Amino acid sequence: MTMIPVLEHWISDELLTMPFDQYQRYRVSAEAIFLLKQAAAASDQRWRILDVGGFFPPRNGVLPLQAFFPNDETLVVDTTDYEGVGYQQADGTQLPFDDQSFDIVLSCDTLEHIPLEGRNSFLAELRRVASRAVFLAAPHALANVATSEAMLRDYLGQLNMHNSMLNEHVQYGLPQSTLVEAWLQSEQLDYLAFESGYLPHWQLLMVLKHLLFRQHQRDAMHANFDALYNQRFYAYDQRGPGYRRIYLIATAGQLDVRLQTLVERSLRATPTDPASDLLSMVLPILTSTAYDTVLYQQTLDQKLLDLKAEHGLQIEKLDWLINVQRFDQDIADLQAEHRDLQRRLLDASVLAAQLEAEKRGVQAQLDQLNWQHTTLQQQFAASPIERLSRGLSRLLKGIRR
Repeated sequence: MTMIPVLEHWISDELLTMPFDQYQRYRVSAEAIFLLKQAAAASDQRWRILDVGGFFPPRNGVLPLQAFFPNDETLVVDTTDYEGVGYQQADGTQLPFDDQSFDIVLSCDTLEHIPLEGRNSFLAELRRVASRAVFLAAPHALANVATSEAMLRDYLGQLNMHNSMLNEHVQYGLPQSTLVEAWLQSEQLDYLAFESGYLPHWQLLMVLKHLLFRQHQRDAMHANFDALYNQRFYAYDQRGPGYRRIYLIATAGQLDVRLQTLVERSLRATPTDPASDLLSMVLPILTSTAYDTVLYQQTLDQKLLDLKAEHGLQIEKLDWLINVQRFDQDIADLQAEHRDLQRRLLDASVLAAQLEAEKRGVQAQLDQLNWQHTTLQQQFAASPIERLSRGLSRLLKGIRR
């Protein structure tokens, strides 16, 4: 059996920290393309590689395809609206390229997101623009794959989480290998088929990955988790029963016999490595424990919310009491102001009465002065004889008295 190489670039820190599911499908595609180049005596050539449906939020501006194939000319097309180097928005069922524009065309985990009626058109477009080969990878309706996905969806539902990609698998239905192979045979294309992503481990890791989404500092935890798995378990999990079925399709001629090593690797027996066996054994326990942990966390979160609500009510009561006290103080202040106004009004009334009395006294004095003034005027106006006569009259009146 031809040895499948391990290039130093594939186990660099940059690639190992990729999500394990993504790392799996791009590394196995890199292995397949390495063997294709070897078979074509083109190991040093710069091939044109197209990734259909391969958009993923880039890290440091680099898409997964570019990260795995830095020495080739790469282009990613997808329906996502994104502007970046090495990306073009396009529909996989109507690719805007000439025939045989690329050496290799990849499509990883995209076929299951295309409605059933469009899948043959999608496959035909991949074949049309590829001059050498098509690498097609996707979860298929293999034994236990649909069951594993259903269990994962139920588990996420219990955690009030969801995975839109898994939901689309239900909406469109997982691809059926019989239909894919019937199309390949009708087109008289040579191909190899093999499985990847050991299913029990895939299910376990998906449970744990979603559990990590609920943790603080989850980005660093995800990176460490993925790096550990990608480094230590990738090689063990390139076998069946797999989550993903892969087709390596020659678009012209026959595939080199050396590529059969990819199929032979996937047919190996379940690994007897103790660590790998342990992962399979503890899957039910870890799943249950993870669920219990989340339930406990939810209980704590609810208690915290209850405490916050109770604390909020206490604060509201305290605010109400403070407002009542402030209202009472405001009333007391108003009452004090009212009493002060009443006192001032009383003082003003007394002062007004005093002023009125003084006014009457002054008026009486004015009246007396006016009378005296009038009398004096009358006295000065009379003749001397009249004044003498009035004076004698007053004198006689006085004597008589």
